[in-house]
Amino acid sequence: MAKIESRKKQNPKLQQSELSDGRASLYLEYYLGRTETPVLDENGQQVYYTTGAMAGKPKYQIKHSRKKENLNLYIWLHPRSQQERVQNKNTLALAEKIRFEREQTFLEDREGYRLRKEMDEDFLEFCKEFIKMPSLTKYTRITLKHGLQKFMDFLAATPRYALYKNNLKMTQLTVDMVAAYVEYLKENGTGDGPKIYFRMFKRMVTAAGLEIFPIWHEYSFAARLHWQATPTYPLGIGTP
Repeated sequence: MAKIESRKKQNPKLQQSELSDGRASLYLEYYLGRTETPVLDENGQQVYYTTGAMAGKPKYQIKHSRKKENLNLYIWLHPRSQQERVQNKNTLALAEKIRFEREQTFLEDREGYRLRKEMDEDFLEFCKEFIKMPSLTKYTRITLKHGLQKFMDFLAATPRYALYKNNLKMTQLTVDMVAAYVEYLKENGTGDGPKIYFRMFKRMVTAAGLEIFPIWHEYSFAARLHWQATPTYPLGIGTP
């Protein structure tokens, strides 16, 4: 019988649900945490344990929160041919790839939320901590670091925004500032450099949970950064 393997520390976990036609539907199960609600008596007073190791301690009702994401992928529960076994293997490999990608996004979202709280809404400090996240690859951390430095160079070199070069609150990062940054990249870059820097910058903005990229602005920024040029390697990475 085909059965998926799920490790305890994975979040989300790859799970299966048996169907009546001899197949199993694959889905992801996310663990979102738990909530604790005090147990109260009929008078609204806290209830305490009276016996055992917990005697004298308050009672709580614990609720675990989970959510599911259907993958629309299916495997045979009892593969009868080589073709069905190969199909199961390929489907499970694809499902695990999706699970891993979702896990990385989930980790970044949860870590980003924690960092936003800890950094007291300082965008520059948030970015510095975000770049250190262990879930990011070494290459990604290097490119993000270059992207952040480029944005900080822009702040320092632009009289209108120079006062934010060391401290920029989340609420102070506006669409107008981003537009000015795009123009700065065009004027101080060649080849694909400006687009690479902007892509890294956008990733950090997205991780910070800032919604300053309405669709029409996103297209506008992309259009401003699009021109014919010979490829270069501004970050010093991947040079021939």
